[in-house]
Amino acid sequence: MSEWSAIINSKLVVLSVFVLLFIGAKAFSCEPDEIFVRSHRVKSHTKKDGTLIREYLRKGHCREIRSHNYFSNNRKQKFKNVRTNLKKWKTHEIKIVKEVMETLPKWLKRYKLNEILRADDFNGVKLNPAATIPQSKTLIVFNNFFERTNKRDVLIHELSHIAVYDFEPLKLEEFFISSGWKYNKNKKLKSPVNPLLKDSIVSPSEDFANHVQIYYSNPSLLKKHNFKSYLLLKKMISKKENRK
Repeated sequence: MSEWSAIINSKLVVLSVFVLLFIGAKAFSCEPDEIFVRSHRVKSHTKKDGTLIREYLRKGHCREIRSHNYFSNNRKQKFKNVRTNLKKWKTHEIKIVKEVMETLPKWLKRYKLNEILRADDFNGVKLNPAATIPQSKTLIVFNNFFERTNKRDVLIHELSHIAVYDFEPLKLEEFFISSGWKYNKNKKLKSPVNPLLKDSIVSPSEDFANHVQIYYSNPSLLKKHNFKSYLLLKKMISKKENRK
């Protein structure tokens, strides 16, 4: 068994290798219509039948998404490594996002979001249109999104950050190797020397999202850059498209 094959032997391991611990390994075991809820303390409370429940630590677990693609006006949420000011949605903004989402490839539309939030910018970077938190299946839409002419590309990119966890581990292994990612015996990932886009070296997840985005927006560029990766991605996506 090769070093790569051992690493990609299970979905849980794929996460830690290819996404650089982007989210917890347990999140990878959740279904497409579920989110991963981190372990947290539950305060003592009394149930309707009068039973007293003492405070306890609830372990991390998967939970079914209760409301798909919910446009939330929650402005109190805090995110790790994300500095932003959440704000309320405007009616015309919701309409724009919904219209763009309707144009997405059918296989990507299967990945439902738990909530869609509105914010100013991402860590002070005003040119960032959106961000995704795969673990909670949350999409954050920034001001820049509404200034873009390539809104569809943006949403394809962001949903791909969620979809990547639903692909077969061995297929992901083959794809990432063809894209230039390397894994050494010290358990460290090496980014491609010839990345598709500059920020593809940030993480395998970002590289995958870039590939899916370019696959739809500029397939000729993808073919020219790395024809093997293009063919692998086409095969992976075709399988998703034909899934009943």
